[in-house]
Amino acid sequence: MTPEQQMAHHIECIFNICIENGLGDPTAGGRLREIHMAGILGHKISPTLTGADGIDEEPAGCEYKSSTTSTLKASYGGISVFPKWEKQMQYLINDKICKYKNHYCSRYESGKIVEIWKLNCNDVLHLLEPKLYRKWKKITEGKVQLKDPRLSAQIGKAQIMKYGEKVYERA
Repeated sequence: MTPEQQMAHHIECIFNICIENGLGDPTAGGRLREIHMAGILGHKISPTLTGADGIDEEPAGCEYKSSTTSTLKASYGGISVFPKWEKQMQYLINDKICKYKNHYCSRYESGKIVEIWKLNCNDVLHLLEPKLYRKWKKITEGKVQLKDPRLSAQIGKAQIMKYGEKVYERA
C-alpha cells in the first residue's frame, strides 16, 4: 500500500472507532488530540464537541490544551468580549475558565504526547487575567482593529511549570 492508502485505511479505522463509541468527529478542531489525551490520562472524552473536553474526577469535566510546537504552552482563544470588565470577569469565571476546575496542558512531538501538566482553574485565571485585560482594554477603547475581535492569550512554559503539576511524561 502507498502511504496515502495506509493513511486512508487508518483514518477510516479512527472514524469507525469514534462512531461506534460516540466520540464525535475526530477531525473537528483539536478533537483527535483531546481523545488522545483522555486515553493517556484515563479520562472519558466528553460526548459533545462543545463544553468540557474530557471528564476527569470532576463531574463538570475538564479542559485540554495542547501544543504541537517544541515549547510547552496553553492557548486560550475565541473568548467573547463584554463591554464592562466586571461582566468579562463573571464570564471568565462562570462560563469559560473556571467552569472546569482542571486544565491539562500537553506538548506533542511527532504525534506523541511528551508531557502533560495539570493546572487549577484559579491559577489559569490568575495567569490569563492581566493579559486578557490589556487586550480587552484596547478592544473596548477602539485602540485596535482585529479581524477576530475576541480575546485570546497564552500561558507559557515557565508559568505552566511553576503553577502546574506534571501528571504524565513519556518514558
